[in-house]
Amino acid sequence: MDARHRVVGPDGAVRQVSETLNVLVKTPGSVGTAGRPARAALPPTRGAPVTGVGDGVGGWVGGPVVPIPTGSVVMLVGPPASGKSMFAAELVRQDKVDAGAVLSSDDIAVELFGPTVDRDVADPEIFAERDRRLAQRLATGQTAVVDATNVLPQARAQLAAIARRFGAPVVVLRFGQPHAVLAAQNAGRDKRLPARQVREYAALMAAHATAEQLRAEGACAVHDVPGRDEQVTPAQAAHRFVFV
Repeated sequence: MDARHRVVGPDGAVRQVSETLNVLVKTPGSVGTAGRPARAALPPTRGAPVTGVGDGVGGWVGGPVVPIPTGSVVMLVGPPASGKSMFAAELVRQDKVDAGAVLSSDDIAVELFGPTVDRDVADPEIFAERDRRLAQRLATGQTAVVDATNVLPQARAQLAAIARRFGAPVVVLRFGQPHAVLAAQNAGRDKRLPARQVREYAALMAAHATAEQLRAEGACAVHDVPGRDEQVTPAQAAHRFVFV
């Protein structure tokens, strides 16, 4: 199944942006159906939150350290050029997760089909492989960080269904950067997207991925990841999150 949204391409033509839903889970309604007990949500942190100091990643901006349960599905949500992949890379560099934890649809696309992959054609197979890897990690109690735009509810529902199969909590990290920041970061990408396309994705996020909606969809926690607009580097942002 494929959820698509119409956006205007750089030539003015309307194209289909898809977040493919390859249904892996046949019975998503039951928790812990893979033979593993459902995990309980983390209790509220007692007392004052721990604050970050002396992080060794180029200076720490302060603020509470955010705990994420090990074995979670960590869903990154944001338009292209919002900093999701750089944040995920920092989680790996800081040894918060292993490299195999990051499930990037872009990386899987290149791995399977090479750098000139036609995503309109290949997306069903790409997302099916991503979902297979996600299920494989959750089956052994490992954390998975899903690096994709995830701005549409249908795409998030697919990931949540797989999480329910294994009794894994879903934690959503939102990357809601202003348009000026998105434009600047898009300009620095190796593969720049048309500015209009980035704006379309940002509009989808604003309409369909509010913190309230994400909680209503069943996320156990929703956090906004600080970024360039707050003068926070990807390394500093990643340092704020700990897996417990």
